[in-house]
Amino acid sequence: ILRSRPARSGAFLAAAIHLKLYPLIYTPAFLYAMSEDFAPFARATFATSSGRKRSLDAAQLRFLAALAAVYAALTAGCYLWCGFRYVDQAILHHLIRADARHNFSPYFLSLYLSPPGSELRRAISLLAFAPQVLILLVFAVRFGKDLPFCMLMQTLVFVGFNKVCTAQYFIWYHVLLPLVLPSTDAFVAEHHYRAAAHAVAWTLSLLAWLGCAHQLEFRAKNLFVPLWLASLAFLGANVALIRLAIELHRPTPLFRAGRLARQCCLYGAGVSEV
Repeated sequence: ILRSRPARSGAFLAAAIHLKLYPLIYTPAFLYAMSEDFAPFARATFATSSGRKRSLDAAQLRFLAALAAVYAALTAGCYLWCGFRYVDQAILHHLIRADARHNFSPYFLSLYLSPPGSELRRAISLLAFAPQVLILLVFAVRFGKDLPFCMLMQTLVFVGFNKVCTAQYFIWYHVLLPLVLPSTDAFVAEHHYRAAAHAVAWTLSLLAWLGCAHQLEFRAKNLFVPLWLASLAFLGANVALIRLAIELHRPTPLFRAGRLARQCCLYGAGVSEV
């Protein structure tokens, strides 16, 4: 993306989605980042009937074409190798997955109480995607020009609102923090206490959940309702953390006027304005 190579970017994203399906959530943000100010395609414009100029969408088309072609090729190869079993376990499984075992998600209790294999459980599994999709699209439009921050916020939302949420998912957004921390005011003295308070609230809600889960899992105590309430508290802590991150973030768009913009998070890598 930074080198203005949309086809190669689409190919890499396709490979990432093939290995782990969740990077699919970044597609709208990538497309929005490549509109208008995306270098060097921002210089190719055309006049509309109203006399206004719009950027050509050639970069976005090349990105989508490469994404679709590479992902289709990888999927076809695995299908020829493993048959429909691959499609079922690697793709379709995520659409109807209903992990009724307790996990950080508040959905676990409703899935646990619904009969296995029932239409109700399938409906809950599918409807759980609705708030995720809506917020992901809103964030793509709101923060798409500031791509690293947008990806971090989208990952936080996707993990926090997911119908299955376990500790391994936290790695997905932790790896993006180094790209965003240089552009946040969380380390400014006047915001230290607020940032620390949100971090403590997130940790305490996590510990409360783990305490209830330990009593349920290892001591066979009927703590499903307290565990569900702890899941709600953990979701609330995640939402509060997302709101604070947005409030304290200093926007740093990747491109300005068709050129790669200077960003503090890129200085260390020796990337300069082109």
